[in-house]
Amino acid sequence: HWAMATLPAFSTALLSIDGKSIRATSTGGNGENQNFVSLVSLYSEQLGVLQIRMMENKKASEIHVAQALLAQLPALPPGQCFSFDALHTQTATAIAINETEQDYLMALKKNQLVSYTEVETLSQTQGPISQVKEQDDSHGRQVHRTVELFEPTPALRLKFPNLASVARVQRSGLRLQKTILRDRLLLK
Repeated sequence: HWAMATLPAFSTALLSIDGKSIRATSTGGNGENQNFVSLVSLYSEQLGVLQIRMMENKKASEIHVAQALLAQLPALPPGQCFSFDALHTQTATAIAINETEQDYLMALKKNQLVSYTEVETLSQTQGPISQVKEQDDSHGRQVHRTVELFEPTPALRLKFPNLASVARVQRSGLRLQKTILRDRLLLK
């Protein structure tokens, strides 16, 4: 719910790009000779799968396949929001989305260590520009979520064009009688 509440008011659709490997296609063991087939898809919550590409990890990168999917999209009304996992948190991907007047929501992990450290420091040293807290007691869980939005630094804005804010999502509590404590960083 919080993600939809923090998207720009003019966003009309949330689209996701992600890759999934097909386990039965794995060959070559777990080392450098490993190869497998993956499906990279562009998915719309409203319309379902819009585009899908098959790739072999020895021949192509999921990042480049996703960027090719973006490049081949028909013109969309401005303000659609693309969501990505941390693998796709790339400057080139942000630029491609920005050039089509769309928005993005990108997960940030330590695979982008400089940006991750900058955002982590920012969220620990600056007060948030917005904060939402919610308690979820549904489906056998007792989870407390805190979402904080921060003003991006000039360095982050250079790396990720049109970056509006940085989000920190903290979840803690119980889910299926297991303690959870998660902290996520997002670029919006």
